[in-house]
Amino acid sequence: MSAAPEALTQDKTTVILAEGHGVVRAKENGSILYDGHWMNGFRQGDGDALIFTRDDRKDRPVFIGRYSGKWRAGMRDGMGVLLEVNGEKYEGEWKYDMRNGVGND
Repeated sequence: MSAAPEALTQDKTTVILAEGHGVVRAKENGSILYDGHWMNGFRQGDGDALIFTRDDRKDRPVFIGRYSGKWRAGMRDGMGVLLEVNGEKYEGEWKYDMRNGVGND
C-alpha cells in the first residue's frame, strides 16, 4: 500500500483499514486477486479484480471472470468491463455490484 494503513483497536482486536493503492494476492500461489485503490478498507475508484461466485455444493469459490473498472464501497459501481471465462463480455454501467443501465453483452 502506498499510504500507511490506519488501525482501529476495539476489544483487543486490531482492524487494518487499507488506504491508497494496493494489491491482494492469493495465499496459495501469489496470483493477483485485486490490484487497485482502497478507501476505508473497501475497494474504491479504479481497480482490476478476479471475480468468484460461491458453489455451495462443493463449498468452494468458483472463478467466473475478470473485472476492470470503477469500484465504490467494495462493489462494482460505475463503468467497467467483465470478461467471463465462457467468453462472454459485458462492458457498461454497474450499480451495487450488478449490471445496470446501458451496456453491451
